[in-house]
Order: sequence, then C-alpha cells, then structure tokens
Amino acid sequence: MSENNEKLGDVKITSPLLTKIENFWYHYKWHTIAAVFALVVLIICLVQCGKQEDYDMYIMYAGGETFSRQSKDGDIPRYNQMIDGFEKFSKDYDGKNGATVSFSDLFIPSPEEKEQLGANADYSSMSQDIQTLNDRMAYSEYYVFLVSKYVYDQYHVRSETEMFAPIKQYCPEGNNFVFEGENAIYLASTDLYKLAPFSSLPEDTLICIRIKSAFSSAFGKEKTNEYYRRAEEYLTTLLAYKHPTA
Repeated sequence: MSENNEKLGDVKITSPLLTKIENFWYHYKWHTIAAVFALVVLIICLVQCGKQEDYDMYIMYAGGETFSRQSKDGDIPRYNQMIDGFEKFSKDYDGKNGATVSFSDLFIPSPEEKEQLGANADYSSMSQDIQTLNDRMAYSEYYVFLVSKYVYDQYHVRSETEMFAPIKQYCPEGNNFVFEGENAIYLASTDLYKLAPFSSLPEDTLICIRIKSAFSSAFGKEKTNEYYRRAEEYLTTLLAYKHPTA
C-alpha cells in the first residue's frame, strides 16, 4: 500500500495532494535540489557578508602569488604591505578611522605553477580558493580585481557572460597602457607598477573591475550601488597615478 493511499474495506482512498507531490518530485527532483543548494549558498554568503567588518574599499587578488602574514627579521609582512599600498589611494568613505582596505588574496596557480610546486601543492586549499572566487564573483563587495593572466583567461567569461566591465572609461587621456581585450589592463604598463609593493607582483598581473551583476543588485541594491561607485572612483584614481620619475 503506497503512502498516499489507504484501503477502507474494499474502497481505495487516494490523497490528491500526496499524489501531486509525488509527481512533482518525480519530474522536478533535480531542479528542486539545485534550487535549494543555490539558496543555501546565497544565505551563507549573506550571513558572512553581514558578519564582515565594513571597509572603505574591497580589493581581490587571484593568481599564483602568496602573501605572507608573518614577519621575517622584523620586516612588514607582504600582506600588510599590500594593504598599506592600497590604502594610500583610498578615501575614508565612512568617516571612521581613516581609509581602510580589505585585501583578499586567493592562491590559484596555473598548471605550470602547480607542476613547479610538486608535492608541496595544497590542492585542498586551492580548491577552496577557487570556490571563494566563484562566490565573490557572483555576490560580494569586491569589485576591484588584480588577477594573473591565467585566472583572467579561465574566469572572465562565465556562462557566456563577461564578468568584468569595459575598463577604458576609467583611464586617463593619453595613457600608454597595455590592454588585454576591452576589460583588463596590465599592471606593469601603469605607473602604479613603479611603486612598492605593487612592483613585486608578476608582470602579467591584470587590473579589472567586476561587473555589477543583476544577482548582486537583487540583494541589497543600495549597498551594491555604493560599493560599485567607490570601486569606479578608486580604479580611476589608481590608473591616473603618475610616478614622479615619469
């Protein structure tokens, strides 16, 4: 006897509701599972964003570079050097404690870089960083990106959608930048590359600005617009920088 049926004497009673549920599950099981999974990921992202400290600017790096959090011989850790460098170009948008920058670094090496690592490769950590990149491209406060050429080639188009916006609109007139398509600039072709700590990054590092996706705007449109406006202004400031020796 099925769960949605019961017998009363010789009469079989059928529950229309349970029958519909069974039919729905049979035809749309995987669609439902996918939708629930997406909803869970979204909720996790929203909760994590809600717990984050607010910063004036959010900058993402993804590539084959690592940024130590520990000091060697009393020097400033590379991670902190990057934050200090980026904060020099940021405004104190919220009027609290000066300009603050959240710098998120994801280690996503190319196949050649993985081969060089050999047995030292931490594939579990790499896989986690790849998932983090996917999540933050879909929904996050991070719009200004520095990525390796390998990461750019792998991720700038997702599901036939360009993930980075056209960048020439943020460039000063008369620039001599080297572009990768319409949406990225080689950091080494900017005057920013003449400054430490940016000069320590590989020459194939690209500067991009993530698109303001409809997915991001659907959840906190006002906040999304504000962080995107900041990112546009910040990127314009970075690209307009002129080194004194230029």
